[in-house]
Amino acid sequence: MLYLAKFNQLPPNFSSRLELPNTKSTSAYPPPTPIHNELPDEIDSPNAKGHLKKESLQEYQDEPDVLEAKIDELALLFKESNQIVSFTGAGISTSSNIPDYRSPTGIW
Repeated sequence: MLYLAKFNQLPPNFSSRLELPNTKSTSAYPPPTPIHNELPDEIDSPNAKGHLKKESLQEYQDEPDVLEAKIDELALLFKESNQIVSFTGAGISTSSNIPDYRSPTGIW
């Protein structure tokens, strides 16, 4: 779902009957600030796998007041929901300085 939110399309290897609305983002929030300024446009290495383009490597950060508003909105959605599902995966913790499991310095 994060891929869908970030790129407005399903991942290339995802097969589903899900139909996406043909709409642009109507967010009331200002765009987040890119964190990394020194990323290459594309990673050109025979060993590289996964995200190879700058736009899929970039991380973003909201201003504190925007982040607080988004948290409040999310909390309201949780409060009004009957069921909640969250899909997370590799990468969601490493940007928060939580060590990964599979890298050479990982704890696996």
